[in-house]
Amino acid sequence: MSPMLWSAILGTLLLFVIKWSKKKRKNTRPLPPGPPGKPIIGNVSDLPVTGTQDWVHWLKHKQIYGPISSITVMGQTIVILNDIEIAVELLGKRSAKHSSRPNLTFASEMVGWEHILAMQTYSDRFRAYRKAIQPYLGSEQAVAQYNTLQEIESHRFLFRVLQDQTKLAEHIQTEAGAVILKIAYGYTIESHKRDRLIHIANLALEHFSIAGTPGAWLVDMIPALKFVPTWFPGAGFKRKAQKWKRNLEDVADIPYIFVKEKMSSGKLEASYLSDIFKENGCPQSGTEEEIVAKWTSASLYTGGADTVWNPTNIVEP
Repeated sequence: MSPMLWSAILGTLLLFVIKWSKKKRKNTRPLPPGPPGKPIIGNVSDLPVTGTQDWVHWLKHKQIYGPISSITVMGQTIVILNDIEIAVELLGKRSAKHSSRPNLTFASEMVGWEHILAMQTYSDRFRAYRKAIQPYLGSEQAVAQYNTLQEIESHRFLFRVLQDQTKLAEHIQTEAGAVILKIAYGYTIESHKRDRLIHIANLALEHFSIAGTPGAWLVDMIPALKFVPTWFPGAGFKRKAQKWKRNLEDVADIPYIFVKEKMSSGKLEASYLSDIFKENGCPQSGTEEEIVAKWTSASLYTGGADTVWNPTNIVEP
């Protein structure tokens, strides 16, 4: 390794240590109780082990530290709420203060999850997303319109189970994907073989579970690393982010184009996105209106698929 490369690496590490030290001195407010951490890496060893059930792991914190606890991983603080009433109070009744999302450089900026509703900070775009989705999923009456669809897909799910009981998890994923794709896009899945849209959504969610892991990516601690060239030694994270970003963009673009083509041909089926098109017209490319239409649809799509996704089945492509 050349002296210049060593100097760049050491300089980056030095900047990280300085930043961590300043942040530690600046953060004088007391945090909720939690296990003591180690210098720089914090509570990395206190995170759930891959393949285990997170809720079981964090329940131990409630038994030891009470209903609100905290850990710090590589300078990022994580607060764990282990009480339903406290969660409703903070995330529901006080949502204006506590409903924003942390900015994850790798998952949000580099892979592209910053466009999904679940990763939005409390902003004008977040409010536009909520306003768009509210009439369709914001009340029991709104959700009730999908009861018949859920009954139909439940029958198809049971039929698949009768045909092959060895693929129960896959059948559950297929049913969830079928329901949300119909709601969001009016899209009917392939009933008897792997559907491409369900596959790429599940793949994107597997990527997100890795991309959003606290402490897993140095670029989350040192955002300037996102500017490192892809050919630079150690920049494999950038190539991975680009690959995962392409898949996530497919998740948003493919069904969006599907509905636009249906609209052009006059064969538009009722759905969340088609209703937006009927009410406001098809938005121009690159506008804020297109971002809201495309990514709120994708948020429903990935959120619906994620409801039954099993994090113990992560397989790297």
